[in-house]
Amino acid sequence: FDVVGHPRWHFSFACVLPFHTAEGDQPAEVTLIKEYAQGPNQVIFNLPCGGYEPGKHGNIEGCAAAELSEEAMLTGGELVRLIPDGHPGYAEVKWCANRFTPFLVIDPQVSCQPADLHK
Repeated sequence: FDVVGHPRWHFSFACVLPFHTAEGDQPAEVTLIKEYAQGPNQVIFNLPCGGYEPGKHGNIEGCAAAELSEEAMLTGGELVRLIPDGHPGYAEVKWCANRFTPFLVIDPQVSCQPADLHK
C-alpha cells in the first residue's frame, strides 16, 4: 500500500471552523468554503485549512489565522485550539502521514485586506 503526505509542510496542517454567534434576529452561523477539489474532481464545501510552513507562519496558530484570511476572507475573533499543546494532530486519513490541528474561531470579522493567496 502507499502512504502519502506533504513533507514541505512538515506533514502538519491547520483546519479552522469559523463560528458566528447569534445576533439580534440572525441565527448563529458557520462559514464554509466552496472550492474545487482535485481528488473527487468536483466543487465541494470545506473548512478553511492549509499546510503549516514554519518560516511563513511561525506556529500552527499563525497557519490557522493565515488560512482563515486567505480562504474565508475573515480575520480576528477568538481562536481556540481544540486539542492540547504538544498533541501531534489528528490523522488526515488512515493512509496519509499528514496530521491536522483543529481550531474554532469565534466571531471573526470580514477582512478588508485578506492575505495574498499567491504568496
